[in-house]
Amino acid sequence: MDWPVGTNIISVYGACSGDASPPKPGQIFFYLVCFDGVRAIDITEESLRTGKTKCVDLGNAAQQLITELRLTTEKK
Repeated sequence: MDWPVGTNIISVYGACSGDASPPKPGQIFFYLVCFDGVRAIDITEESLRTGKTKCVDLGNAAQQLITELRLTTEKK
């Protein structure tokens, strides 16, 4: 994912919460470790699947990472 120089991910994707509790079914949290603590971007699974969120690129990158981790652990 290409980020413009000086871009703040929190400002790109909207408000974050300091709450690090697990998401409810149908809800997705992207956790960010910041200097002031752990934050979460809260979106719905539906909005990610239909592309109705600014977090589509972030979701796709997370899915690629999960796939690579799964493939790596399956080779062992």
